[in-house]
Amino acid sequence: MPDLGPGSEAIANYIAICDTIADSYPASIAHGLQKDAIQNSLDARKGRKAVVRVEFDVVKTERGEFLMFTDSNTTGLTGDVKSNTEDYENLLKDDHWARFEAFAFTKDDPDALGARGQGKFIFLRASKRYRMFYDTLRDDGVYRLGATRATKTGRPIYPKRGDRWEDKTAEEKLAEHCGLKPLTTVGARVIVCDPRPEVLDEIRGGEFAAAIQETWFRAIEKKQLEVWISTQGKSIAVELPDTHPLPSKDFNNIKTWKYRHDFNEDVVQGDFKIKNFHAAYLPDAAIPEAMQGIAILQNGMKIQALGMDIAPPDINEKITGFVEFDKPLDQELRKGNNQHPNHYQLKWRSRVPRDIKAFIQRQLQEFGRKKLNLGETRQQQQQRTRDNAERIALELLLKHASDLDLGHKRKSLSGKQPNGPIPPPPPPPHKQLGVTMQVTFPDDAKKPRVDWGDNIRVSAECFNKTAHIVTGKLAIRVLHADTQVEELTDEAINLSAGDANMSVAQINGGAEFSIALDKTRYAKPGEYRIRAVLTDSISGERVDFVTRKFWLEEEPPRRFPFDLQPAELPTKHAWQPSGDIKNPTIYYNTLHPEFKQIQDDEQDQTDYLLNICLDGALHFILTRPVDDSGKPDYHPLNTESIAGADRELAPEKVYEEISHYKAKVRWRIHEGG
Repeated sequence: MPDLGPGSEAIANYIAICDTIADSYPASIAHGLQKDAIQNSLDARKGRKAVVRVEFDVVKTERGEFLMFTDSNTTGLTGDVKSNTEDYENLLKDDHWARFEAFAFTKDDPDALGARGQGKFIFLRASKRYRMFYDTLRDDGVYRLGATRATKTGRPIYPKRGDRWEDKTAEEKLAEHCGLKPLTTVGARVIVCDPRPEVLDEIRGGEFAAAIQETWFRAIEKKQLEVWISTQGKSIAVELPDTHPLPSKDFNNIKTWKYRHDFNEDVVQGDFKIKNFHAAYLPDAAIPEAMQGIAILQNGMKIQALGMDIAPPDINEKITGFVEFDKPLDQELRKGNNQHPNHYQLKWRSRVPRDIKAFIQRQLQEFGRKKLNLGETRQQQQQRTRDNAERIALELLLKHASDLDLGHKRKSLSGKQPNGPIPPPPPPPHKQLGVTMQVTFPDDAKKPRVDWGDNIRVSAECFNKTAHIVTGKLAIRVLHADTQVEELTDEAINLSAGDANMSVAQINGGAEFSIALDKTRYAKPGEYRIRAVLTDSISGERVDFVTRKFWLEEEPPRRFPFDLQPAELPTKHAWQPSGDIKNPTIYYNTLHPEFKQIQDDEQDQTDYLLNICLDGALHFILTRPVDDSGKPDYHPLNTESIAGADRELAPEKVYEEISHYKAKVRWRIHEGG
């Protein structure tokens, strides 16, 4: 192919890029800013014994207000200014200035995060004008200044390519544009122009310092890092959290679980090992939510944390700690296939993070059993695994197949919301004997969240389609974790033979139960479960159960496109649908041999349920009734491919369209980890 010769640069909306990258950070802009800023500084540390000092300063000059972060005991932004785009094709290891000005150019490790330049976009996003300056003083005495801003058509770099702001010129430009003085110690500085009010509010309100404590407590404790925050003329050092350093041994009610003290296992996978593991149960400490759980550290930085699966919430909120890895595993964890570029989330579907998670949970379970008197039966372990797999599978479907508009997102076909009381849902078609339960919330707009002072109403029915008389007992209880909070009823029921019709027994004479959410009985915020359990009076065996959840004084997890429920299906099918597009439910078969093979492994079960969720969602899409115009709606599938005029090719087209969509979703899921 002949050389095309010089062309024009493509136009990109860098303001949108800044906003999109900032939105990928699960915490605030200020939280992400400190994380990327300090990580850059630690990556440039001068030797293993150097203590990196990072200063965050909010200053006002005659040129405006600025947020500066400056590091010292670092190498600064080394390397030369690149004069043309071709120079970026062969960047050297120490070309830090060029990489800072560019985007998506890595160091010698092509998978290394933090070298891709994403962090600078959170810095630009912190500016109301999407503008920043940056300068460096190097060991060779060179002082250099640069600037950039995001616009809707590009991201210009100043000075223009080929020119330099160095030494005296740099000092003059800095004074002209910012009213600031140059650096006097070797290192680097980023100057955010006109910082956003929400960023300044977090700095002045203490949330910024708390974010640094949460993210960098271990680096501060090991004397690798010190951080200072200056605002309104006051300068404070970021100290360790009140709970750190963690106690090194058990004392009174305090319990610890440490590598080489309580256990010696260190292999995570193959040659990858941990370097340190330290967990502590601090029953009398008020541990901030951000510090709860075992922090997974990479190069001294917290990525995310995991709690103890077998512990109830009141125990979990008193556990804190961390895990560190040896150098090979630390470097492996840094790769893009193991964590997202925002440094907040591991890709749990990847093998290394998955094995790290299993290692942490294994140690926490031992900690709970041996020192906290916690334990699980096999049935409880399987229930926990199932609950987690259900939640993760639905979250992945919601994230990667967001164009599936099912369930709560849709109104009735008439476009109006149904009026009047909602009767208990009909029994699932596969069940011959069981219970249905209807929960009515005080505010449909915010359900299943409720607040203290609210009332929840509950009604239930038992049904019998079999040819036998059934004598049983129905118990309805409210649970918080595994603790019973309230029993609504424990009522004997008698169901005559269903024969051709269904026999129904109304509970409580058809009247509703009321759950009054007062602080005396419902003292703890969080997730609660209303569980109705039908047992056989003769055998004592559980016949059926139904569970509904609500969240007290807390926002619930995201709403899912349909309900996912376990069931013992008397068929060879892996799953079975129930309800319609307005109230869809998927029942998965816990008797299926494939499910039994993976019921003890959370990741395998997640993958299994994810496939069921995707197939089930498409079932409801394909059975969706026509709209008011009489036209079918198979969105997000191509309606023309599904309902085309050529009936001979219809099965092939339907299969191809569904296969294509499922392949796209699975690609997104596995690509995103």
